[in-house]
Amino acid sequence: MTMIQTFPLANLRDLGGIPVRGGRVRPGLVFRSDDVALVDEPGALALVQSGVSLVIDLRSPGEATRTGRGVLSGHPVDYLHLPLTADVSDPTALVQLFSGSDHPERTMGAWYAQLLEERSAEIVRGLRAIADNPGGSLFHCAAGKDRTGIFAAALLTVLGADEPSIVADYARTAAVIEAIMARFAGHQAPGAAEEWKELPAALMGASPATMASMLETTRTAHGSVAALLAAGGCDAALAARLRDRLVEPA
Repeated sequence: MTMIQTFPLANLRDLGGIPVRGGRVRPGLVFRSDDVALVDEPGALALVQSGVSLVIDLRSPGEATRTGRGVLSGHPVDYLHLPLTADVSDPTALVQLFSGSDHPERTMGAWYAQLLEERSAEIVRGLRAIADNPGGSLFHCAAGKDRTGIFAAALLTVLGADEPSIVADYARTAAVIEAIMARFAGHQAPGAAEEWKELPAALMGASPATMASMLETTRTAHGSVAALLAAGGCDAALAARLRDRLVEPA
């Protein structure tokens, strides 16, 4: 059996403190991250000690099969796999997405909006799991940027965050892109990390314009992110439970 090399997390952050309607997100209850299947034992222990008791894995089935749950599987943490993509292992497919695009951030945002629409039921299932979880919840993909950014935008929308706050949270990943790429280089096949570096800058970055484009595209098609999620099953009762659990007075 091939041993998977583990690393400290590069893009872990608490959503606590983000302003929402009537207050702010309560610290210590909901986290976003890059791939926790590759976290080292000290990192896993730190997550558990911080109160994380649920991991929501947004990676594709192929990614989840290849690296499994990692060392966190040895800790008392529940696991929910909610793939937001069928497969993202081939960089060439993503290159084709941007081929000929004069506005790559808009193209990226439109792709996000498509995933949000296609996977709204899965996202709502994740929101329900967070509402039901008595401890801290962590959601992640590979880099903690694209699929994780979509899920974070959905959650923050339900909690009552405004668009500038959602965009600002997404853009924070830009500061750790190099650390994320270094982590990729340590666990992918030889040369794979170099292939990822050749992708368009919009894909490898975390431009505010990308998330703003997703929100605008969704608003045009569905009225709002909230309306799309409501159609996917996020009713008023679920929204209220999430706010009761995750929002504190400012």
